[in-house]
Amino acid sequence: MIINPFEAIPLVLSWKFMPAIVAGSIIGQFVGAMPGITSAGGVIIALPLTFFMDTDVALALLVSIYMGSLTGGGITAVYFNIPGDPQAALTAIDGFQMTKKGLYNEANGIVIGASFFGGLFSYIILALLLGPLGEIALKFGPIEMCLTALVGMICAAGVKSRSPLKGLASGFLGFILGTIGLGPTGGWRATFGFIDLMEGVPFIPVLIGMLAMVELLDMMKEETIVPIASGTRRSFRRIWKGMIYPLKKPVALTISSIIGTIVGIIPGEGATMASFLSYSRAKETSKERETYGTGNPVGVLAAESADNASSGGGLLTTLLLGIPGTATCALLMAALMLHGIQCGPMMLIKHKDVVSHLLTSLFVSNLVMVITGIGTVYCIGALLFTPTRVLVPIIMVFCVLGAYFERNSMFDVWVMFIFGLLAWLMRKYEYSPLALVVALIVAPIADHELIRAIQIHQDRIFSATLRSPVALILIGLNIALLIYMFRGWKKKVKEGEIPTPVI
Repeated sequence: MIINPFEAIPLVLSWKFMPAIVAGSIIGQFVGAMPGITSAGGVIIALPLTFFMDTDVALALLVSIYMGSLTGGGITAVYFNIPGDPQAALTAIDGFQMTKKGLYNEANGIVIGASFFGGLFSYIILALLLGPLGEIALKFGPIEMCLTALVGMICAAGVKSRSPLKGLASGFLGFILGTIGLGPTGGWRATFGFIDLMEGVPFIPVLIGMLAMVELLDMMKEETIVPIASGTRRSFRRIWKGMIYPLKKPVALTISSIIGTIVGIIPGEGATMASFLSYSRAKETSKERETYGTGNPVGVLAAESADNASSGGGLLTTLLLGIPGTATCALLMAALMLHGIQCGPMMLIKHKDVVSHLLTSLFVSNLVMVITGIGTVYCIGALLFTPTRVLVPIIMVFCVLGAYFERNSMFDVWVMFIFGLLAWLMRKYEYSPLALVVALIVAPIADHELIRAIQIHQDRIFSATLRSPVALILIGLNIALLIYMFRGWKKKVKEGEIPTPVI
């Protein structure tokens, strides 16, 4: 069944819908730009307001917040190297380097443009293939999910890491930390008596500490983020130049959007995994690999288009199968249930009008995101020339608040500072904080799914793995990634480009 989103355009463009879409886009970008407050947090804040709204308007508000937050995280990643959301960590790698070169207008233009085109691609796929594509998600059982998580960790080990050995070591440490807490079988693991670790190492404080706090220390060395002498000022013309840049790279844009959509379909993966896989593919297949991490605009394009494209894939499995791919999709599904609508195959039959309105809202809010995004970029750009002695304490306060409000716990604030110190040490000795962060994300997925697989298949788990075509493909992909990483590294060591690492 193909849903026609265009039939609902007159209704969605009415005064009833547009205020909700515009407000949702602005709120989402603000939420996405705040360190520690994810898209799920923004939806949670707005969810009580939807009790008094019509179902269609409530969904328009929530999906606008969702989309706006995906873009907002990329904006602060480019400006301050502080990703508001986990998936924006890859955007920061090249985006912040472009900012330091005075190209922040173009970099943020790429964020907006890539987000728009990536989202547009996934929503077209969602509208055309809502039924057939949903079957892909059913092919991923616990074994496949575990192997997919491993792909994400290996990809992260090769990103912004001079040595795959040190990248893998960083990822392994993240995997170990990710198994702390109450295990899937009910046992307590490595909590050392801390009740705050029952749910595991809190991810948001770790993210802020390793990717934001350590950056603030480096920021304090400079008078301003962008040297005033560079003569670079905010420019709508240069933002527009960046927005149309993705159209000049149609192959990279299309492949990244496809990766984001497919990864979004897989339950449990979401925008973060999509961003990492897309960035890794762009880097490893590029003839200019050495430019990634130094301000390559294709790196920003790959990360942003994939993470926004994942939203369409996640909504597909949520609507069609009732399987939320991410926490945000779970909240959207909860909002539908509060309005008496059950997600699943019958939703296309019983509530076709709601699905049509939702799809139209996605297209319209994607366009509104561009307009509000330009305003957000221009306003926040004024902070680049603010003295760091003023800016760093303000950002520090928001970091502390972001870590604290995740669980209203001072324990999380101390976790943030501890992991900030760990990130500083890892940078000093050329280990990869980013690989640790990604491994911490995927470790609970791999841990839970591996135990599920063992419980289901028991002593037949190896034969079950070999009988699964998807699992064999993923195993081959993991092996190929490792071989590719080490071959490239050995070549650079042999040619003297990098020294032999000592772990």
